[in-house]
Amino acid sequence: MTSKVKWEDTSLPAGNPLIVPAHIIKENVPLVFSSGIVGVDKNGEYPLELEIQIINAFENLKVVLEAAGCESLNNVIRVFLMVKDSSYVPTVNTIFKRYFTGKPSRTCVVVGFPCEKILVEVECIAALHPKKPSSKL
Repeated sequence: MTSKVKWEDTSLPAGNPLIVPAHIIKENVPLVFSSGIVGVDKNGEYPLELEIQIINAFENLKVVLEAAGCESLNNVIRVFLMVKDSSYVPTVNTIFKRYFTGKPSRTCVVVGFPCEKILVEVECIAALHPKKPSSKL
């Protein structure tokens, strides 16, 4: 499966506690690469509130990963976040830590989106671990 390089395993100063600096895949694990997922609601509308767009984006990513066969966001080993404004990062981090408890590797950049209504976009790489057999008889 995968293992993690922790900040304390490096000679670097402690980094962002929400993430680890790297993941190692030691065997042939199928990977899922998502496209950029935005914070639209069920009607395809962009909420004006940053928090709602972030939650929607993470929930939409969960739906995509589930459709690909991932059990949860704990399968995510790499996240690429794009935000419209750097002032959004503290709010993104607060919500990120609730969704990504497995501490994936992560990059966050400020970008100009082609659609003015988009405030945040997320894409990821997830390890597609085989599902455990059901214990039901």
